[in-house]
Amino acid sequence: MSQNASERGMSVRFPRLYPWIVVGILVVILTSNYLDRTILALIIQPLRADLKISDTEVSLIGGLAFSVVYTLAGIPVGRIADLWSRRNLIAIGVCLWSLMTAICGLTSSFWSLFAARMGFGIGEATMTPSSYSLVSDYFPRERLPRAMSVYALGIPIGQGLALAFGGWLIHTLTTVAPNVSLPFIGSVRPWQMVFLVIGLPGLLLVVPALAIREPVRQGLRREDVHGAPTIGDVIRFLSSHIRIYGSLFCGVALQTWFSLGAAYWVPTFMVRKHNYSIQEIGLVLGICTVIFGVAGVLTAGWLSAKFIQYGRRDGPILVGMYYSVGLMACGIVGCLATSSLVSIVFIGALPFFQNTWTPSGGPAALQMITPNRMRGQISAVYSLVAVIVGGSLGATSMGMVTDYVFHRDSAVGLSIALVGAITLPLSILILHVGRKPFRRAIEDEDQSRS
Repeated sequence: MSQNASERGMSVRFPRLYPWIVVGILVVILTSNYLDRTILALIIQPLRADLKISDTEVSLIGGLAFSVVYTLAGIPVGRIADLWSRRNLIAIGVCLWSLMTAICGLTSSFWSLFAARMGFGIGEATMTPSSYSLVSDYFPRERLPRAMSVYALGIPIGQGLALAFGGWLIHTLTTVAPNVSLPFIGSVRPWQMVFLVIGLPGLLLVVPALAIREPVRQGLRREDVHGAPTIGDVIRFLSSHIRIYGSLFCGVALQTWFSLGAAYWVPTFMVRKHNYSIQEIGLVLGICTVIFGVAGVLTAGWLSAKFIQYGRRDGPILVGMYYSVGLMACGIVGCLATSSLVSIVFIGALPFFQNTWTPSGGPAALQMITPNRMRGQISAVYSLVAVIVGGSLGATSMGMVTDYVFHRDSAVGLSIALVGAITLPLSILILHVGRKPFRRAIEDEDQSRS
């Protein structure tokens, strides 16, 4: 029996279970995605020492190098997702970002590592538009927030594994094998081995990606049945709904600015300020990220669904505002506390709100108001804005504030708190402005469905 026939047979025999099987596969792939993306945050100290670079430069590797290419590739990749097989696009992306992660382990200078992270960004650009579009075709609107939340579990799990496993790995390699000699490559440092060990196994995930059955596109508007909309159509649609999309994009971008920046610098803050070792803080933050991150994602989806169930169609937006408040409380207090115990309590709770609503509640809200054949492209715009602001400015702004405002490495906690005090109140205000037009957009979308 052919692979496609097997997939069709499985979906017929398990019509209710199969969509969740697809989500499960996507969770595993997303976990690998964020494992590769997050590992850099744990090796900042040894990487800086070997490459002799500043906080600003290391933040450019973690932020700008990835985000610029990710955003430039996002729009054309999103259009491909609207026109072509989404599962094939994901498989290509898995292969590319895994290889590029491994190549990061072969670099020995700032610019070569910068270039490898750019290639990594191209691979990762395939995941968001393809996955969002796939999940939205497997689940009806009322179940979509919960499905998106389950899918987003891959983010805290991947981040947590990167911190816990990466901390142990860098400690073990530094202690047991500070210099490893590989055939055809030569001597590699422990932080380089981390990239190789993390990246290469990801290639195996191409197989489950190709096992996903491409679903029939659901919820097509009347005008969509005649073909996919052009880029011009997408721009005109966004322009005609600028209040809701502008509010959602900008509110999410500001929240992501702080979330991604804090995720990048918090491990280093705990090492510098409270004298944790890389292994210790990796294990603590890894466990907290998995436990509280998973709880935060599931709670965001559950709250959004409950709000919708009780007639609050702007529920996903409302949850996003609550999560920004939580980010402020945990992030700012945790980074300003002088007590190590107080700091670790608030920092440990931060993953409940960090990178949990933006990949679950935000995309659910987006899919609820977006025509089917525009979902890939508009999801790419969503990611573009979030990543170009959060990815480029999050880590970099905090690194630059440390270098050029406070002028000392130990002030990284003050930098994190200062950025949060500016970006998060703005996020709450902008999301609030979009609540009313969001409700109207859902009503308009209901009327336009065939």
